[in-house]
Amino acid sequence: MLSMTIPGIINIVPQYQIMTSLNLKNNLLAVILPSVGGMSGLFLMKQFMMRLPRALDEAAERDGAGRLTILFQVLLPQVIPALVIVMLFCFLGVWNDFLWPSVILDDYRSATLTSGFYILTGVYDAEQASLMAASIVSSLPIIAIYFVFQKYLFQGIAISSGIKE
Repeated sequence: MLSMTIPGIINIVPQYQIMTSLNLKNNLLAVILPSVGGMSGLFLMKQFMMRLPRALDEAAERDGAGRLTILFQVLLPQVIPALVIVMLFCFLGVWNDFLWPSVILDDYRSATLTSGFYILTGVYDAEQASLMAASIVSSLPIIAIYFVFQKYLFQGIAISSGIKE
């Protein structure tokens, strides 16, 4: 929990050094990897899994299931709404990030949409129509993902708030 209080900008230099040592500079994988192991997602999953009844594990163990079978066939289907929420938060964080893609991606052809907005702004003037069109285009995938995962999002919110379906 304490690590969540540290601002993310402090990690820019170490992340840059790690990504360049892994030869991932100018690679979109370098944009995604730092956000995968976020502490807020880990905390959310831990809290969600703590709410699962222990009887599920014990019943599967009595039936002769191994630990991996219990994890993948009993527990994982129960935590799908929480996993979807964590993946959505991770995706939104990467999709809307401006600073990290601007640092790690030097080539303008591999720029993300949000860091590509900077290319559309000139020194003295910005192409307002192009910026508006680009912002609408950049919001379309987020809207589409919301409609696809809407069921899981509402399940996760209902479960985490204690509301019965």
